[in-house]
Amino acid sequence: MDAHKYLDAAKAIYQEALEATISLLKNNPSGSFIAIQDWDDYFDAKCTEDGTSLSVWAVGVNDEGHLLYKAYETQQGEADAFEWNDNDWADIEELPLNSECFPELYRFVVDELDSATTKEAADEIDLFGEE
Repeated sequence: MDAHKYLDAAKAIYQEALEATISLLKNNPSGSFIAIQDWDDYFDAKCTEDGTSLSVWAVGVNDEGHLLYKAYETQQGEADAFEWNDNDWADIEELPLNSECFPELYRFVVDELDSATTKEAADEIDLFGEE
């Protein structure tokens, strides 16, 4: 396969996974936000802005249809809460994630969909497991 065709196919898969994730959250009757406290269930991603490694523990979709997320920075197995993202939702349009993580994002949402809730309820869930 031509390298350009392969890259185009991969980009299409990543975009499809992102769109499916947003659709799944937007159309969920229980709510369009998920925040979890089990560290084992977080998923790893990279911020495209600077390549920072992240562990994403909450995702949601706002009224404009943008994916939002909460994460903490991971460096060589150590976790440091992002000051800007500890309690705030980052908009994927403003602070993009590397598209290679979108299939894992979709898996995360499918696995945790039964815990979907409102944004207000998701905001009550603390990064360190204290409700």
